[in-house]
Amino acid sequence: MREPIHFICSNCGKQIPALSSGAHKMFDSVDTQCTYCTHIITKDDVLEQVKTYCMQHFHKEFGYH
Repeated sequence: MREPIHFICSNCGKQIPALSSGAHKMFDSVDTQCTYCTHIITKDDVLEQVKTYCMQHFHKEFGYH
């Protein structure tokens, strides 16, 4: 899991390339704004992105759909 997590704004649904990174660095993005809709990124937004990423890779690795 060395590829970056593509961060998607929970408000507008657009990918924010500047915030896409590894899970351990994504928490640095808390309290910053989405570059498209100015939504403030929360800790819960980051946790949801990391959780989704991990679940997708888990299912891919173990063949679940």
